[in-house]
Amino acid sequence: MKTFQIKKDKWYHSDYSIYFNNQLVGEFLPENFKNSNRLSLRDKYYTLQKKSIWKDEKEIYLGNIKIGEIIPKPFKDQAIINIIGQGEFILKKTSTWKSIRTLFRGEQAIAECRSKDFSSTFTIGDQIDENVLAAMMFVSMQQKHAYVAFIALIPVFITIFN
Repeated sequence: MKTFQIKKDKWYHSDYSIYFNNQLVGEFLPENFKNSNRLSLRDKYYTLQKKSIWKDEKEIYLGNIKIGEIIPKPFKDQAIINIIGQGEFILKKTSTWKSIRTLFRGEQAIAECRSKDFSSTFTIGDQIDENVLAAMMFVSMQQKHAYVAFIALIPVFITIFN
């Protein structure tokens, strides 16, 4: 099993650092107010690009080459990850209160993500490709940003509707 950690080194920055065995191996750069996010992992550069304005489906690129897609299922609190040449994976939220997501291939759990306020820990099997790990990181970090944005807007909604 391998363990990666994504964390904010400074609370006031929007970017995250990715660590493996306490060594910096990459970074996650959320593009606020844009349709793409970037992630680097061991000298590989990934981009997550929204397919269209009307759909929430996303495409994953390694450099300029499409390697897969992510299909969110928000009402099931899961996402389907399709990696070209590797098949389909499902990332499900498996614990409501602890922010735990588990990656499944068929019925078998093969990886897990545990999230906290400013960090997430990914525990993956040795057989998991880094392309799958990158897709899992994209989904987990995007969901975290969506929850934070929703919580930040609650006071605005309260004042509007009062």
